[in-house]
Order: sequence, then C-alpha cells, then structure tokens
Amino acid sequence: MDTPTTSGEQDVTAHFDAVARDYDYWKKKNWFYYDTLRAIARRYVAPGASLLDVGCGTGAMIEATMPARAMGIDVSPEMIEIAKQRNQGHPEYRFVTADITTFRPGETVDVVLFFDVIEHVADTKAALASLHELLTPGGHLVITMANPLWEPVLMVAERLGLKMPEGPHYRVPTSGLLELARQAQLSLAKREWHLLFPKYIPIFSWFINDIVGQLPLMKRLAVIEVFVFTRT
Repeated sequence: MDTPTTSGEQDVTAHFDAVARDYDYWKKKNWFYYDTLRAIARRYVAPGASLLDVGCGTGAMIEATMPARAMGIDVSPEMIEIAKQRNQGHPEYRFVTADITTFRPGETVDVVLFFDVIEHVADTKAALASLHELLTPGGHLVITMANPLWEPVLMVAERLGLKMPEGPHYRVPTSGLLELARQAQLSLAKREWHLLFPKYIPIFSWFINDIVGQLPLMKRLAVIEVFVFTRT
C-alpha cells in the first residue's frame, strides 16, 4: 500500500528547520493541547523504561517523561541542535538527526513515541516496519495524530496564526494505518480519543472534554487520536 505525499522528505526537513526557533513558542501558545500529549506519554513511559521519541523536536517530550534512557531523532538538524542544548545536563539522553524509515541504532527500546509525526512521513509502510524492529518484544509503540475530521478546522486556525504551521503533510486514514501496522507485525492494543475542545476555558473545557467527550458517540470527534501497538 502506497502512502500519498504532498512533498518529499527534503521539504519536510526544510519546513521544520524553518520553524525550529519558534517551535517552543507555538507549544506554549497551545499549552492545553501539548499538556494533553505529555500526559498521554507519561502513561506509557514507566520508570526505568528505555524510550525512543521519533520526531522529537526540541526534546520536550523526553524531558516530560523522564525515562531512564532515551534517544530522540528528528529529520531537522535545527531541532536536534536545540534539543542537545537544552538537555546538556542529561547524558542519558541522546539526540540524532535521522529518518525513521532508515534509522538503525543497533539497539531496541521499551517504548517508542510517534507523536504528531506520521502525517509528515513519506513512506508510512517503511516507517512502521522500522519501528517494529526498534521495539523490544512486548514493547509499545504509541502513535498520536490529529483526527482527519479536524483538518479543515486546523487549516483555518493555521491561517489565522493560532497554531504552528503544519508544513507538508497527509492525514493517514485509520483503515490504512491499521492495515500497514498489521503488515509490520504490530498488534493494536488500545485506541483512544482526547480533547473534544482543545482550548482551555475554566470548567467549560473540563465539562466538554471529561464528560461530554467521553460519551460513545462524541469521543470519536476529539482532535487527538491515540493508537497503542505492541510488537508481535
């Protein structure tokens, strides 16, 4: 199964190099969304676990989960340089410029985080096959991606300067992702949805996300989709 792409790997790298210096600004601007991602990550990175963060950006997710050993990779050299600078006091964390489809570190990890990255990968099949090889038996691959139903809203928000520019991307259909994961011998352990309302308004956000957003017919409309796979 081939994955449609809107641009090549070089365009993706160029885009994230360009936004690297403002990356943390955008994360602070949309802190409610990124706090939710960090909370999701902490649920799967146990104390003492080894971690690979694919598309690590400036390294904030590794900082948030505090694994015993971690590596962050990103196609953007600018992102990796910032991540190295901000984690100088953590020799147990390494950051490398690399493409997940060809990344071969010679070791496996307990958990791989693949957060808001899959839409930027040119070859989803190759990426999932590589991720399978990087996991220890029984290890977890945690993928988050924007619900494709939100694409029009996200594009409007970007044009209004309310979110980080997305750059070249393709929203992978759930059916396609699950089939490619099956081919890569990754077994779906859990699927979740978070943030029906991705902005913070006291009381209102809690009610919409934690009450209304948990109703069976409503939760699948949330902006964040989470897939947890195990290596089989």
